[in-house]
Amino acid sequence: MKMKRRYRAAVLLGLLAAVSTTTCSFGAGQVKQEDTMTGPGVSMTEEEMPGVPVKDGQIIPENLEAAREADQMIVVVGTGGCNADVFYYQKNEQENWGLAWQEAGIVGRNGITADKAEGDGKTPSGTYSFTLAFGLLENPGAILPYHLIREGDRWVDDPASAYYNQLVNTAQTPADWNSAENLPACSPYYNYALALNYNEECVPGKGSAIFLHCYTASPDNGSAGCIRLPQERMEQILRTVTENTRIVIAPNLESLK
Repeated sequence: MKMKRRYRAAVLLGLLAAVSTTTCSFGAGQVKQEDTMTGPGVSMTEEEMPGVPVKDGQIIPENLEAAREADQMIVVVGTGGCNADVFYYQKNEQENWGLAWQEAGIVGRNGITADKAEGDGKTPSGTYSFTLAFGLLENPGAILPYHLIREGDRWVDDPASAYYNQLVNTAQTPADWNSAENLPACSPYYNYALALNYNEECVPGKGSAIFLHCYTASPDNGSAGCIRLPQERMEQILRTVTENTRIVIAPNLESLK
């Protein structure tokens, strides 16, 4: 009988030790098996995964980062060379995103880049807002402030100038630049245009005068860095974009964010 009692006591002590060890294994530095693990190299559940912006070759606009703050989005996706597809998305009354239209567009003659530099002939990738509507033609009903181009208007692209990447007029501004876009001479490209807030800090050499504007006719060999659309589309865009509209530019679908 004594041997049996000792055996039962040993078994009970062993069970208690096992329970104690299991409980302590969830202390500091340990993770319970049922806890969700989201560290590097660990898969998240489907519900926890952020929405992907592209699925089966189709853009899902609500999953773009810009959709969090935008009321409308112009999405520019490079398709090779200076060619691009341009998608215009708007929210409906139920706050759902929908495609308003799609158009073939033109970008920089050397494509789209994440590392834009002055004179490289490339369009900068990223997400931007619009700061100014302007044009050689009368205001078509733009929501953003509209500047009617007049004689003497220049957009400075000389990195050595104090007015780099700024709109100036030679009647009021003493020229300290060796290079600037002569806006009155840019017909029909600047019949209607929108200025992006790219390099609004005016960092010398980072790129200047990045616009969304008109093109003439196909074939088009590409821009110095701007995005071009048919004039009818530009007129339509000027009537709808607001300060909360965003333009998203990517070299391909896979790089959309």
